[in-house]
Amino acid sequence: MRKTTRRGLLAAAGAGALGLWAAWPGQATGSVEQRFIARGPHSPATVTAEDGVRVYRPARLGANGLRHPVLTWGNGSWATPDYYGRLLEHLAGWGFVVAAAEETFTGTGEEILAAARHVLALNDDPRSDLHNRLDPRRVAAAGHSQGAGGAVNATVNGRGLITALATVALPDEFWIWVPEHRISPQSVRVPTFLIGGSTDYVMAPPQTQRRYYDRVAGPAALGILTGADHDEVADDGGRYRGYLTAWLRYQLLSDSRAATAFTGPAELLTNPAWRDQATKRLRAP
Repeated sequence: MRKTTRRGLLAAAGAGALGLWAAWPGQATGSVEQRFIARGPHSPATVTAEDGVRVYRPARLGANGLRHPVLTWGNGSWATPDYYGRLLEHLAGWGFVVAAAEETFTGTGEEILAAARHVLALNDDPRSDLHNRLDPRRVAAAGHSQGAGGAVNATVNGRGLITALATVALPDEFWIWVPEHRISPQSVRVPTFLIGGSTDYVMAPPQTQRRYYDRVAGPAALGILTGADHDEVADDGGRYRGYLTAWLRYQLLSDSRAATAFTGPAELLTNPAWRDQATKRLRAP
């Protein structure tokens, strides 16, 4: 799927509904949010494609002996990794190796798991430049819209492969018509960050995100960004980028500064650009 604007028109999970563009001039207001909305120390990213998987990785692998954690990404309906290209490059700049299946329907989670297994196989392949550069114990799943549901399914069905989860605009169950795409948040036991927009009225309303948050069995965080619609995450991640990056750094790299967005007097909970914030059972690294 090609963007028509930065906020684009993204056909959302199974429904074919269109995201509504909402102009909102707000900027990152928290210091942690500002830190991680900026470019990371591992930029620029290198992007490769093989076997239907797009891989975004730091240009220099293994700096300071780092074993890179893995993020496997799920696209929204009819979208490809290009739709989120600058966001995925941004995450690679913060030290993650990002695997994004080039599939446009990822609701089962199978494609998301396959992408993760693809890069982990490269970690075991002496012919690959990713050989022994990854940390197979630290793998997160994340996705947008239908891909958010797929990330949930990948986490539940991955037999322990996925250790952290982030969902962006997880659709209301009303829109999840395909039986294989149905989700069970109550089965999610890994730390989970649910992100939504206050103007995403139809596909992924704020009250739906709260219900999912309440059902998640494991530690979790919830944030609804004021003025954001279903398509805020397109291109460079929009105003979701800061806390999404911080969440992944906290969960996969035990980044103590990133963790302060979600633990202690968590910055997210008092950030005036966000609403309906909540956390449960999260601990500092």
